[in-house]
Amino acid sequence: MNDKVKALLSILESAGFSHDDLAGTVAELNDAVNDGKSTSIQLVSPGAAARYIKRINDENVFTARFRHSDEPDLLNNESNDERIENPNQDSCIVVSYDPAKQ
Repeated sequence: MNDKVKALLSILESAGFSHDDLAGTVAELNDAVNDGKSTSIQLVSPGAAARYIKRINDENVFTARFRHSDEPDLLNNESNDERIENPNQDSCIVVSYDPAKQ
């Protein structure tokens, strides 16, 4: 696994995400970093994980932001007129990687 992804994984596990829950998304990020491709993932945040967004942004090559419940889910091609129906997604974190911004 890429060192950049390992560092992100450590932060996400500190935020309360389990290693098992992150397995698929971490693999996707690892592939993107290794291939030099941009990607974004979306994680349903456990409780206070939003406070780790600043840490991800400060300590990593990734950017993270909180996705508000009334914001379209662009990662899943949701239009501007659609809203999140899953109440758990009120606390989503979007983590992105863009090699051009390194």
